[in-house]
Amino acid sequence: MTRLTVPSTSPGQLGVPGQLTIADLPPASGLTDQFDDLLLRLCDTETHASSSTLSAETTDSRTRFCHHLRHALESDTVYLCDRNTLHIVATSSSAHTEQQCADTLALHQALTSVVSDLWHCADPIYLPEISVFPESNRFSFMVLPLLNDTCDQLLIAVDAEVDNTLIGHYFSAAVSGLFNIFISQNQPNRTVCESQILDLLQAEFRNSSTVVTDLRLNSFKQQLKSTPVLFDEVTPSSEISSSKALCTQLPEDLYTTAQLWQGDFIAALDSHCLTESSYGYKTLCENYNLLKFEASRPLQVKVHAQSLRHSSYIDTLTKLKEKSVIHDSRLCFDVLSATGDEACQVIQSAQLSEVVLTQWPPNNKSKNKPKPPLTPVRENFAEEFDVMGAHGIGHHNTVRLKKAANE
Repeated sequence: MTRLTVPSTSPGQLGVPGQLTIADLPPASGLTDQFDDLLLRLCDTETHASSSTLSAETTDSRTRFCHHLRHALESDTVYLCDRNTLHIVATSSSAHTEQQCADTLALHQALTSVVSDLWHCADPIYLPEISVFPESNRFSFMVLPLLNDTCDQLLIAVDAEVDNTLIGHYFSAAVSGLFNIFISQNQPNRTVCESQILDLLQAEFRNSSTVVTDLRLNSFKQQLKSTPVLFDEVTPSSEISSSKALCTQLPEDLYTTAQLWQGDFIAALDSHCLTESSYGYKTLCENYNLLKFEASRPLQVKVHAQSLRHSSYIDTLTKLKEKSVIHDSRLCFDVLSATGDEACQVIQSAQLSEVVLTQWPPNNKSKNKPKPPLTPVRENFAEEFDVMGAHGIGHHNTVRLKKAANE
């Protein structure tokens, strides 16, 4: 009988031979960690596309899907059949749906002769090995019902290199999502497949692995970099000195994605919105030849409530203030609730320090009291000197005005 001894927490007892510590245990894997490699292969349309000479001009989407899945699953044959008639719709053994393949037909007939109610298959299953040809070995058949609004089809993969334990609704949902992408797009790229399929799995199962989450976060950040922040109601004839605040605009799909994944996604989105809005606002002031922030319209930035407690967002805000890209008197926040609905609450930047301190109250018992992430700015720097001119904003305009005054 093996006896498990719980180690003592005292420093002198650590590392004693024969005792088991937490560091000796392998890290526990999540429920979906085992799908990481398989999901990446499913989404990698670029690598597998080079092995196929099929193009959107000469083939149909279902045939291209079968060819791609055959390589992704390392399968002998992949084909689609109609659930109601059980007729073969497309196969990886041909270049078009109109072409027939005798081998695929023989495989399908062997399958339907053994499984009489294949049309009734509602769950992904691995069937027992079936001998098709007398001189050949037995074949394994994987049957996956495809979830699609416009068609009701079954996908059958023969001799796929997929472990039996991975066949389930999680894997079936990924394949169905990939099928819908192929149907809607001629040549789907890997980035699109990864984004849409990983979002689909996260929305349905909510237990994505760390690898998948990091991969999706990186692609989300790349999407943010290529997405400019716009201002609402900004036209050449609009008055920049109006008292109405300039509101930032970002595509709603970015907020939907951030709300789906939460955490670092929301912080990345809000930091991007804050940074791009601030620099865009600064450029707008330059275009209108404004030398002081007080002469411009206020800037209103969208932010989720949890970002006001996120260290990366507070650090971004602090750096922008230190660089004089933003100013307290001209900045306010349109706070979004945790559920994604607008809280109908606008926080002035002068009140931001109070909000942060409320979320991070100092520990009175601690001797080393933490400093607040953002201290309130009581002075109005813009009244003391030209902030924009001091930092290069409108520098040429300042020189021009002084020269005109001297003349």
